[in-house]
Amino acid sequence: MFGKFISVVGKSMIVASFAIALASCGDVSPAPTASGPAPALSVKSLDHLEKDVTLADFQGKYVLLDFWATWCQPCREETPYLRETFSRYGKDSRFAMLSISIDNGPTTVRQFVAANQMGWNQGFAGTQAEQEQLLSRWKITGIPAIYLIDPQGKIIASDLRGNQIAEAVGRALK
Repeated sequence: MFGKFISVVGKSMIVASFAIALASCGDVSPAPTASGPAPALSVKSLDHLEKDVTLADFQGKYVLLDFWATWCQPCREETPYLRETFSRYGKDSRFAMLSISIDNGPTTVRQFVAANQMGWNQGFAGTQAEQEQLLSRWKITGIPAIYLIDPQGKIIASDLRGNQIAEAVGRALK
């Protein structure tokens, strides 16, 4: 009987955790703010999970950084704007894009990225513990969370949405 109770409680906790995560999807992320330094970042490359991707890999460039998940509808709605930004500025040697998925596993993310022609750098935040640590370091409470970081590692724009994404990148690259 106790085992059945634990099984039911465990499933309820998983459902509750997912509901909390889903509820935060689309919330405005309050931090870090523009004008502050970008926190450290190290995630797995979606293409090669054994390889880490860090912000230092893009040192000296403007970096558009996107935290997202396939299950987050507002995140999915930003995809065309991100794709347009990459189409406009992706060949500029002073610019890089990195989207970091906080999905539970890489398979669904890879399928979504391929189906939606997301040709820029893709990262995977890893295990739930690694995701929580990353989101905590960046003080992210809701996704999508989209930042523009300057070549010195300073956040120059945050909470970017829609056309604001390409506009912010265009202003930075002038």
